[in-house]
Amino acid sequence: MRLRNALSGLPDYFATTEETDGFISAPSVMHYPIGGGYMQEHADPVSKQKCVISAVMSKRGKDFTTGGLYLKDFDGRKIDVEALTEVGDVLVFNPSCRHGVEAIDPGPRLLWDDPRGRWMMFSTLVPLASLNGGAVAGLETY
Repeated sequence: MRLRNALSGLPDYFATTEETDGFISAPSVMHYPIGGGYMQEHADPVSKQKCVISAVMSKRGKDFTTGGLYLKDFDGRKIDVEALTEVGDVLVFNPSCRHGVEAIDPGPRLLWDDPRGRWMMFSTLVPLASLNGGAVAGLETY
């Protein structure tokens, strides 16, 4: 959180332990299970958060076979992030860059209780209103 804040030009402890200016930090460990776990392609709104910092916790070819994180460049071409990263790497990218997670080993059925799949860790800056059902201005889905 503090690194995200520093790179975003925010005070060190901005929204790290309590709501600040309508934002909270949401530290998360995400599991995209085999059988089709995914995240819809989207671009996050321009806000106080100027970067996404994500830790890679799994490896394609070991923990899953197909799918994974991608970014889109300015021309709309997919960048296969999984092919460029190892477990323990830390990614930093602009949240307004289109990104998503292609389905992880889509197949017979989603296996929620199976630890295999894609894992990542991050802490985003979330508008408090969005947690109460409010719309997030500027969020674009594709």
